[in-house]
Amino acid sequence: MPSQRRPGSSLREERRRYERIIDVYLRDCFDARTVARASELAEKLDANRQHISRRIRLLFGRPLAAILREKQLAEAVRLLTTTPLEVKDVAAAAAFGHSRTFYRNFRKAFRLSPTRFRAALRGDPKL
Repeated sequence: MPSQRRPGSSLREERRRYERIIDVYLRDCFDARTVARASELAEKLDANRQHISRRIRLLFGRPLAAILREKQLAEAVRLLTTTPLEVKDVAAAAAFGHSRTFYRNFRKAFRLSPTRFRAALRGDPKL
C-alpha cells in the first residue's frame, strides 16, 4: 500500500529543512564572528535572495531578516547569561558586526540595554 502524506507535511518538512539551514549558517557566522546577512545565506544556497525570502516568509510567517535577528538575539542572551564576555564581544560573537546595531536591536527586543540586562540577571542594585 503506498504511503500517504498528510496535508501540509511537505511544507513542514521544508520548514524543518530551512530551520536547519538557517541554524547551520548562523553557527558558522557565530564561529567566524562574521555578520549574518540574508543575501549571504541565499548565495550559499546558490539561490536568489528574493526567492529565498519569499519562501521563508511563506513557511515561517515572517521575513528571513527577522528570523536571523531573533536567533542572533537568542545567542546574545545565552552569551550574556553564561559568559563573562564584554558586551562588544557578545555583539561580535552573535554575528551583529557593529556594537551599535547590536545595542539597538537588543534594546528594541528587551527594552533594556545589554549591560542593564546582564546587571538585572545578577541582581545588581545599581540598576
